[in-house]
Amino acid sequence: MQAKEDESSYDSFELVDLAGRELQTIPIFLHRHAHNIISLNLSRNSMSDIPLDFVQAATTLRELRMTYMALKRVPASIRHSSALTRLDISCNRIQDLEHAGLNEISTLVSLKAINNRLTTLPLYFAEMKSLKYLNISNNKFTTLPDHICEMRGLLDLDVSFNEISTLPSELCQLVSLERLVAAGNALTTFPNSFSALASLRELDVRRNQLTDLKAVYALPNLAILQAEYNNLVSLDAQLGPKVREFGVPFNSLTRFTLAARGALDVSYSLTVLDLSYAKLSTLDEDALRPLVNLDTLKLDYNKFTRLPETLELLPNLRTLSCVDNVLASLPSGLAKLAKLEVINVHNNNLKEIPTGIWHCKSLRVLNASSNLLAAFPDMPVRMQDAPAMFDKPEDTDLSPGSETPSAQSLPLCSSLRKLLLCDNQLSDDIFDTIAVMGELRCLNLSFNDIFEIPTWSLSKNPNLEELYLSGNNLTSLPSEDLERLTKLRVIHLNCNKLQTLPAELGKIRKLLILDVGSNVLKYNIANWPYDWNW
Repeated sequence: MQAKEDESSYDSFELVDLAGRELQTIPIFLHRHAHNIISLNLSRNSMSDIPLDFVQAATTLRELRMTYMALKRVPASIRHSSALTRLDISCNRIQDLEHAGLNEISTLVSLKAINNRLTTLPLYFAEMKSLKYLNISNNKFTTLPDHICEMRGLLDLDVSFNEISTLPSELCQLVSLERLVAAGNALTTFPNSFSALASLRELDVRRNQLTDLKAVYALPNLAILQAEYNNLVSLDAQLGPKVREFGVPFNSLTRFTLAARGALDVSYSLTVLDLSYAKLSTLDEDALRPLVNLDTLKLDYNKFTRLPETLELLPNLRTLSCVDNVLASLPSGLAKLAKLEVINVHNNNLKEIPTGIWHCKSLRVLNASSNLLAAFPDMPVRMQDAPAMFDKPEDTDLSPGSETPSAQSLPLCSSLRKLLLCDNQLSDDIFDTIAVMGELRCLNLSFNDIFEIPTWSLSKNPNLEELYLSGNNLTSLPSEDLERLTKLRVIHLNCNKLQTLPAELGKIRKLLILDVGSNVLKYNIANWPYDWNW
């Protein structure tokens, strides 16, 4: 490609992307426009140097990316940049930065040297007062260089995926540090001085060998803690008042308690608590009581047989997930959780759902698949006051909210959008319940004991978009109902005993997916308007 043609392809020379162009040097035409370049990407090229005259002419260059270039050292000319603030030399073969002279770039704010072969950093890093963001993850560090602790201006430090086993006690000198990522190392503990990191807000120590977090609890401004995949067994958490997210999944936890750090600490800012993939079988009744701001509670893949009744004291809870445990029941006070939107109790031993579920005014998703449910709880109204479930549509107003006052007063009827009850022991009676949930978008009743869908039942769900009835004993479908499900996009009817399909399926204009495999369908020549050509 000719230089003139290259130059004409640019409307502006402020943001120049030359990545993957098989270049061995800077194109000549760019030298004439060097003073206009603000961002330059040279990644995935085979050049090993940048001409000094180009760097000196690029007086407005703020960002330079040189990744995936098999560089063994940083081009010497870069130190002469007068305005560079962001330098990315990730994914190369650089073994040291001693001769790079990066301290001569007085404007440098961010340095990324991810995925190289660094084992240490030059002493001049202590002089880089402007550097705020340093990422040296995925290198070969076995210890954190002491002179990093002299970089008082650092806000963000990422040393993840190295072989660091200890953090220096001098780390407490990083008084401005707000985010520390040390995931994928070999840390077993924190230095006693660690709690002096007064500005630290986010700590990521996933995939280490930590056995306790005591030094972490004393951090005064910590907001987010990620400690997945460690060796934590017992947690007597004393969380600070500003902690918003506390995640310790994939540990061998057998005990979790929440203790106040002081006599006056009675509430927390915690919004997300993740105790998944552990070995917890119980939670103390008082463990959740102070978490008045909790939004998301994840207890998946543990050994819980019951959840504490104090769960009802979490007024801001929106998501409750307790997947793959051995729950035999749910707390009776779920109705008191006015903001609860998602309940996921998939794969437990539930034989019933508390009646209070009908009063959950914000519940949008209920997943109770793979349990032992034989029925959905009866509506807490007298059946003679409820609407006639299966009146013909000519006699019934099917618009949302058209039920009688008794049924309409049950919040679940209008709030629930997604109901997943597959792999249970439900019978045809479940459709009595489905008929009053007029706002359902997704219904999954696969792998139950359903033999027949009562006529005029599904037609009470005009907003239904996804319907899953696989693995039942259906021999027919209510054609009148199907015709009225005009928004239906997905139907799964595989693994039933259907011999024919109603022609009304062809009238559902939005239908995209129809799965009728593993049935006993036969070609019906009399059904010519809907010829499936089996």
